[in-house]
Amino acid sequence: MYSCFVPANELNDRSGPPVRDSDYTLDEFAREYPDSDRCLDWLWRARFAPDGGHALCPRCGRERMFHRTRSRAAYTCDSCGLHVHPMKGTIFENTRVPLERWFYAIYLMGATGGAISISQLERELGVTHRTARRIDTAIRSELLYQGGPNAAADPVQPS
Repeated sequence: MYSCFVPANELNDRSGPPVRDSDYTLDEFAREYPDSDRCLDWLWRARFAPDGGHALCPRCGRERMFHRTRSRAAYTCDSCGLHVHPMKGTIFENTRVPLERWFYAIYLMGATGGAISISQLERELGVTHRTARRIDTAIRSELLYQGGPNAAADPVQPS
């Protein structure tokens, strides 16, 4: 017969590794990524333009200045008008879930070492169980096991 009882001294043993590797708090996360625009800006900088403005334009073939297009989640080349979509080719492509919820899910999974349930994600993000499962699967398959946020990034494709 199996015993479900564990001695109290083993339950209280906290000598194991910490749950997270960093001291990045929820408050710091909320200040850094308060809305979808900030998340999109981070994605733009991480994938295309570290300085936030200059990136290689596929149409012009040269480094050009880009500005944020307010009517859509894109950046536009100041020279030729090409729209570059930072979410294209990532796990965020074709989603109706706001980008800050995706980032919050990534934060939660990183903070817990991936030990968060789909039901908990559902409650934290305020989405349906099906959406939480899709987000969980995408993050686990594309980010946690393939080397970071740029692992799913494809070259820029004009739209």
